Amino acid sequence: MYSTVYWEISGVCNGNCPYCVTGKNCVIGRNMEDIKARKFISIDDFRETIKHLIETQTIVPGQTTLSLFNWGEPFLHPELESILSIICEHNLRYIISTNCSILKILPPHLLRNCERVIFSMSGFSQDSYNRIHGFDFEAVKRNLVSMVIIWRKSGYTGTFNISFHVYQFNITEIPYIKLFAKELNIECSPIFATLNGFKLMEAFRNKTMSYDQMEKTRSELITYFYKDLSSTPDRIEHCSQFDILTINEYCELLPCCGVERGLAVYSFGDIRKMSLQEIIQTKKNADFCKLCIKSGLLKYGESILTRPVQYYP
Repeated sequence: MYSTVYWEISGVCNGNCPYCVTGKNCVIGRNMEDIKARKFISIDDFRETIKHLIETQTIVPGQTTLSLFNWGEPFLHPELESILSIICEHNLRYIISTNCSILKILPPHLLRNCERVIFSMSGFSQDSYNRIHGFDFEAVKRNLVSMVIIWRKSGYTGTFNISFHVYQFNITEIPYIKLFAKELNIECSPIFATLNGFKLMEAFRNKTMSYDQMEKTRSELITYFYKDLSSTPDRIEHCSQFDILTINEYCELLPCCGVERGLAVYSFGDIRKMSLQEIIQTKKNADFCKLCIKSGLLKYGESILTRPVQYYP
């Protein structure tokens, strides 16, 4: 069974982020094939897929946690409460991530199965938000504070965590975001902002970006340690994504959370037509995964995301 599932319930996002393939200001241009295909998952498809995954013991009530995000903003889904009701009915746990552009208040009974809320923040000033998300920073702060207070009063007992994306231009804002989190008694995890998407990462590493695109990326992302990630062992037996189930809003099985439409292998097909053993073997034997490992992009991507941010003000 899979204990961790990334499930895209909302392929739609309202962010302008230049270092994400879904961002309106994507540094290498938007992947319009990907954007046009994005949608909100239907309630019927979600319910049917949950039933199939439980029946095949691909996921197990009480043991599996569904992360209801990948590329999109979950709070944009017009029927979010119905999705959460289905999750609670089947005794599954869930994690949700939001960019805080929307204040979402949920009924108390839907909060009991929520393990974690992740607030994705691109800075702690309007200048930083102008560069990345494009939202009103003060509105984001108000939404975050209101959500923490109201959810706690409604009986939410899970954790809140600010995922603070660190760029060259906002690194000095880390002490302020940490103080803000401390005052709310919530967690704060600074992580290096990175190129969110296989094509973006491949274009930067292989230097197929234009000069202007490369300069913008190097002047905003923290890339000084990327040169140390170019080598990879001759053989990697295992990828962490083999242990994670990634499903898109069409209920299709994906190789991992970093693929977008337009790649040679984006989808393995409708997961409702697969047994647990078929899912496992499909993921482990995928040519795309072998290419990712052999090219070194696996080590490249994972090392960036897991590298600790050390900042001494």
